[in-house]
Amino acid sequence: NMAGNTSVDNAVSLGISTKRFKDLYLSGGVYLGGTGAANLLDDYEEGTFTPQIGDVSGNTGTLTTALGYYTKVGRQVTVVIDMINMDTSALVSTEQFRIKNLPFNAFNAEGGPTFTSIAQVSGVGALGKTIIASIQDQFGYVRLKEADSSLTDYLLVSDIGQSPLADIRFSLTYFTD
Repeated sequence: NMAGNTSVDNAVSLGISTKRFKDLYLSGGVYLGGTGAANLLDDYEEGTFTPQIGDVSGNTGTLTTALGYYTKVGRQVTVVIDMINMDTSALVSTEQFRIKNLPFNAFNAEGGPTFTSIAQVSGVGALGKTIIASIQDQFGYVRLKEADSSLTDYLLVSDIGQSPLADIRFSLTYFTD
């Protein structure tokens, strides 16, 4: 409630706990916690995508189930991927295994950080090893590696079991440009 036409700063609320607004439509962003550029939230998006499996040469395998969900808040992207019964027979066994068709590429930073998460797997890598999903440097694909392997020792197609033995489930958060 504003009394008169006087300007006030940090004193007006939109709605109250028992009288709320339903929807808010903006042509710009929302400043949260401050008025600087770093406080501007100008992008929020949720959606689905279909993850694909592939190799370095661009070949694509098939899956019985390929589900992908994403949430993008500003530059931060979180994907949830569920792939069941992977068939890698069309892929080159000596090349790196890749999960492709992500909704956004990782941000472009030469030698930038790698974003990783632990994947729930069946029929992937050595038995009993923890598998890590990773994305980095403007790539639009995820690579897998065993947790105790070297930084660049990613799994090959031959490390992935044949359908119906190989399943992968994980969520991964990364930043985009």
